[in-house]
Amino acid sequence: MTRAAHEDRPTPRIARRIARRVVAGALLGLGTLGLVVPPGTAGAQGAEGVAPVHIVVVDGEIDLGIAALLERAVREAEAADAAALIVRVDTPGGRLDAVLRMRDVLLGSDVPTIAFVDRDAFSAGALVAIAAEQLWLAPGAVIGAATPVQGDGSATDEKTISAVRAVFRATASERGRDPIVAEAMVDPAIVVDGLIGRGKLLTMDVAQATERGYADGIAADLDALLVALELDGNPRVDVEPALAERLVRVLTSGLVAGLLLTVGIWLLVGDVLGGGGVGLGAALGASSIGLFLFGHLLAGLAGIESVLLIVLGIVLILVEVLVLPGVGIVGVSGVFALLGGATLAMVDRDVEIVPRAAFIAAFNVAGLAFLAAVGLLVGLLVLLGRSTRMRTEGGARLSRRGNRLVLSTDVGGAHADGLLGAHGVALTDLRPAGAADIDGARVDVVAEAGYLAAGTAIEVVVDEGYRRVVRARRASPTSDAAAGDTTADDAAADDPADL
Repeated sequence: MTRAAHEDRPTPRIARRIARRVVAGALLGLGTLGLVVPPGTAGAQGAEGVAPVHIVVVDGEIDLGIAALLERAVREAEAADAAALIVRVDTPGGRLDAVLRMRDVLLGSDVPTIAFVDRDAFSAGALVAIAAEQLWLAPGAVIGAATPVQGDGSATDEKTISAVRAVFRATASERGRDPIVAEAMVDPAIVVDGLIGRGKLLTMDVAQATERGYADGIAADLDALLVALELDGNPRVDVEPALAERLVRVLTSGLVAGLLLTVGIWLLVGDVLGGGGVGLGAALGASSIGLFLFGHLLAGLAGIESVLLIVLGIVLILVEVLVLPGVGIVGVSGVFALLGGATLAMVDRDVEIVPRAAFIAAFNVAGLAFLAAVGLLVGLLVLLGRSTRMRTEGGARLSRRGNRLVLSTDVGGAHADGLLGAHGVALTDLRPAGAADIDGARVDVVAEAGYLAAGTAIEVVVDEGYRRVVRARRASPTSDAAAGDTTADDAAADDPADL
């Protein structure tokens, strides 16, 4: 994709890019107050007006936190009118969306950029190294092996490989390096005479990189590099990861993101189901989901559409649980909205290449988180169901009355002799589940016909102890009215006090 095509994008993407710049500007502003950027990392001109040298380290797995760190390092170097920005690279690779951001910021830097490969620059790290103006290697360093793969390590689709190959080719050409060599790092079908044959990915050592014009020099370490570049006398500024960048690295990882979603959904819905309202558990659940969104907002991934979809999904699920139990369509819509919002929040749609595998991986994280939350909820409800069937001291049991927990002589209307054949009145609409007043006790019942309106006279046709099936009672109007009056009077007399 050309840069012109990259800039000509629909309004939602432009809005996300503006939001990302706003977040970046806010973080930089906080950094000037020492709240986000570590003290001592924003260097200024030396006492004698000598331009500083800024140094940033890209090591370990490349993720969105590393991308944010490099973006800030370039901004600070430009603001300080640095003599150079040195990027020390030692990485096995990482996220495609993160390295594409890093490549763009290096190509657009107003200060000279120098990549120093200190041992390994595999996969995404190779693109970072190629995107710098100069590329220096440590003895024994290697660079290459950059074919894109899915999260499980399997090969991605040909379309993505072709797109990544084009990015490597364009980046190498921009820096005056042989583009065919860069393509061979991505696609094993590329042949480079005297260097790599068909069916193998290219990984170059120091000698090969020097021979092919990829290495501008060799340095034993960072100090030796500064001497070779005649920058050892310049003030040195080490750009360290800020708190926000560390948070991004943690909160956007697949494991932590999935855990935050799982715990959030579990606590939020579980508290409403278990307590009949919004309490501490629901607040903690909302905080967990908010933390998930906060991390992805910092990373520049989540947009307003992600937030709205997640909020809408949670609201619809709660409506299904509290207001319209048994309807189904509302809850299913809420699940899809929640999964869609979470998926969009984990995928960067502003980069040149958004492989289908990225959406699949994000959806898998969100889906597994939801399934785990459902499993925990089911387990919780089963445990609560068993515990509420246990008698307390004096034969009293714990039961739920609306939003209240009360002590009564039975749980769910459990009677020593059973309720088979007993008469009563439906207290709520049975859709098919609901509550009924039977012999002066509130009992959880299920309508045999699938639906009965509140106030319908009923009789119990099945009593399994934990499940009572009822049907509309066929009797004379006079006896129905008398039974209803008696039942209502008994219910008023026997209703226990709240604790």
